[in-house]
Amino acid sequence: EGYKAQVINIAGRDRIDILLEEDAALLEELVVVGYGKQKKSDLTGAVSSVRGADLVKIPALSPEQALQGKVAGVQISSPSGAPGAVPVIRVRGVGTFNNASPIFVVDGVILDNISFLNSADIASMEVLKDASATAIYGSRGANGVILVTTKQGKLDQGKPTFAFSAEQSVQRLAKKIDLLNGKEFGAYVNDVVNGTYNNLDALPNTDWQDLVFRTAPLGNYQFSVSGASDRQQYYVGVGLFSQQGIIEKSGYDRLSIQMNNSYKLTDRIKIGNTLTIAPFRQKNAPNVTYAAYRAQPVIKPYNPDGSFAEVPGVGNPLADLAYNNNESRGFRSVGNAFAEAELLKGLVLRSTFGVDYNTAEGRAFTPVFYVSPQQLNEINDLNINNFRSFNWLWENTLNYRFQKGENHRFDVLGGYTMQRLRSLILNIAAQNVISDREDLWYINSNNVNPNSIFHGVDANQNYSLLSYLFRINYTLKEKYLLTATFRRDGSSKFIKANRWGNFPS
Repeated sequence: EGYKAQVINIAGRDRIDILLEEDAALLEELVVVGYGKQKKSDLTGAVSSVRGADLVKIPALSPEQALQGKVAGVQISSPSGAPGAVPVIRVRGVGTFNNASPIFVVDGVILDNISFLNSADIASMEVLKDASATAIYGSRGANGVILVTTKQGKLDQGKPTFAFSAEQSVQRLAKKIDLLNGKEFGAYVNDVVNGTYNNLDALPNTDWQDLVFRTAPLGNYQFSVSGASDRQQYYVGVGLFSQQGIIEKSGYDRLSIQMNNSYKLTDRIKIGNTLTIAPFRQKNAPNVTYAAYRAQPVIKPYNPDGSFAEVPGVGNPLADLAYNNNESRGFRSVGNAFAEAELLKGLVLRSTFGVDYNTAEGRAFTPVFYVSPQQLNEINDLNINNFRSFNWLWENTLNYRFQKGENHRFDVLGGYTMQRLRSLILNIAAQNVISDREDLWYINSNNVNPNSIFHGVDANQNYSLLSYLFRINYTLKEKYLLTATFRRDGSSKFIKANRWGNFPS
């Protein structure tokens, strides 16, 4: 970064000499850092920036997936191919804490993931990778910080701008595993136990991969309107993401609504808000890939009467799919409101209050069925789980930028923040539900299993935090740079005698 891109024709040449040319405009570009912005030329920490236009080039479920392969030192992988699975992110490897995932800061609100966001609503993402860049967030920034800035109307755009895009694609199994067909399997078994199959040509030839996997659609639709006047900027975006899994009874649907607004009360005072609303529904298929790869190809999937056939060893994967009913629904809303005032030239006071509300409910039902002595369920089962969390964050910062003569430039930041997270988990299981009909999947005093009840909190989302922060950036002769950062955190997770920690850089 910092140099102009060049395209050079290499046809017929055995030597290529390239002289890098500085891109002055790029070096002057502002990038988002913790609690502020800096010119690229002034950065002392490892910060990578990705523009929103680069995040929508592929139909991805979440911004994390869209970020894959775009930032050096950031590894993004999926723990599962299931629709709606949250990617695993590692910034410069695995840290020493139990949780090696980075934190996300969306328009100033600190979160644990951003899978609910629509990539089309993002203006930029910055990845903070080293201690100099992340220390302003204390110990939570030890595994990296990903800053997300959502879109606003551009002050110079005049009339409202409307945008619409629609993407439709299909998914299929990228590569089938080459397994034995019925005849090859029979010949192999005969080599082990001679005479097991007398007529190899008469053996069934069941391709369990073809029966389990399917071609599935994926749709991504976006609509937005943005605009600005002399005093106001606004952006409204609506997105619908729908993905069916390549295994039956798996899928993910999400509606996202983004509403951003800012308004200049005077030339020195500015207020605004951002708000994301994202309801979702997810269907979860059982793990049938194990059985699909190990089921014998000489067994037909169904008996002559239409019932599921017994598959020794691994069970019939089609029966697992038929009798599985596992779905979750949820709702997440993240937003903040801010006020900003320029007290003196270069001295800006900013106060931000953000909230994160997350709720989800899951239901899993298994009816009574019998396929074989190893694959059966004698009493129907119903499991219901509820999760709810609420997080609020109040941040107050004072930023002073000034210059002494032609050679000394300062950017001083001080701040005070408070955060509180609360969560609630309720899990209940029941047996012998009155009916297999979905509208009767309810738990009552007659069928509840007392040993299955859990009512508690998620310890990772049930604490309070109080912080003081300070940072100074000093530039000498536009050539020598110094960044000094200090944060002091007090957490309710620790006893009073050991509640505070200092994090300098």
